[in-house]
Amino acid sequence: LFYKKGPIGHDQMAEERVEDFGNCVNDAIKEFARLFEEVTGNEFEPWEREKKFEKKSMKMYPLDMDVGFDVRHGGAALRQLGAAAAHCKLDPAISFLLKQLCGQEIYRYALTEMAQDLPDLPVGMLTDLHLKRGEEVLLEWIRDAEAAPESGPAADALWIEISNKWFTLFPTTRPYIMRGFEQIADNVASGFETIRDINVASHLIGDMFDSTLDDPLSECYKKLGCSINSVPEDSEDYKMIVKYLEKTYEPVKVDDVVICRTLLCF
Repeated sequence: LFYKKGPIGHDQMAEERVEDFGNCVNDAIKEFARLFEEVTGNEFEPWEREKKFEKKSMKMYPLDMDVGFDVRHGGAALRQLGAAAAHCKLDPAISFLLKQLCGQEIYRYALTEMAQDLPDLPVGMLTDLHLKRGEEVLLEWIRDAEAAPESGPAADALWIEISNKWFTLFPTTRPYIMRGFEQIADNVASGFETIRDINVASHLIGDMFDSTLDDPLSECYKKLGCSINSVPEDSEDYKMIVKYLEKTYEPVKVDDVVICRTLLCF
């Protein structure tokens, strides 16, 4: 049974231990249930059975993790992508797009930018239930904030409560106090969409370099359940997309690779 407790992002301050229960699986489960109740203030059985949970003051809130591989580990590293593309039987333009979708680095970069690239908390593999709770919280804030005063102690208390709730659901190494709808839209809602997209990628990609996969990029393409075709450069659609990307998209640099716009359509 692995146990680790400490401030997020400060491994040097964490209490960490591994207990070997041998073949006594039931004893390990009982100890886990005891620790769950100790750190959350909730019984484990209602959470395991029906996901019933009430946040207690000064206690932890569980992140509901799904079964599978976080894309930051299941996806391909930069050096693996070249080998995967060389064995890919797809059109080169399509395999180039899949290299971007199936690589680890672009997702690591996105989560690092949001200060949520936490190795012990794979936010790229949350359950649909946890993501649904995040969506419900955002909608609830809109209703609460509409009736809240713009300034003063009551407004300060509201935004502190909102910030604490959000960073409990989606931990970060750089928490802050939110102020106003604009910050929720620019930082919180857009960040939530990014986390949701990364979770979709994690489920789609899985363990890309499973020993049974001869052509991992083609396997990924099959999972998309659709066809991809290149857009002719002299078409009106191509020109429209170029114009849109020039006005909205900033190239991303990962190590020595600059990821610019790649125009492919479904």
